[in-house]
Amino acid sequence: MSDAIHNVARSAGVDVSADFRLKKAEDAKKAARQAAPGPSAGLKDDKVELSDTAKRVMSGPDFDAAKVDRIKKAIQEGSYPVDARKVAQSFAELEKLI
Repeated sequence: MSDAIHNVARSAGVDVSADFRLKKAEDAKKAARQAAPGPSAGLKDDKVELSDTAKRVMSGPDFDAAKVDRIKKAIQEGSYPVDARKVAQSFAELEKLI
């Protein structure tokens, strides 16, 4: 071992830095081997299973088509209540995002 202040190892003729570099390189190789995925690791081995509820939700439509049709019909007939102030506020909030 080297004494950084007094260079005792150098004066004794010992090359500590070469031994240290060699050990450090060996440790790095060992760590790389341990961290490397094995031949069996990979995406082909991964598997995801969805619950019955998730399958049911994904198989259906993204929206309630019957409700959309009811609202469309009410708008066409003029019987759908529209709050003009609320619509204006919503537009103003959207404009702020732009």
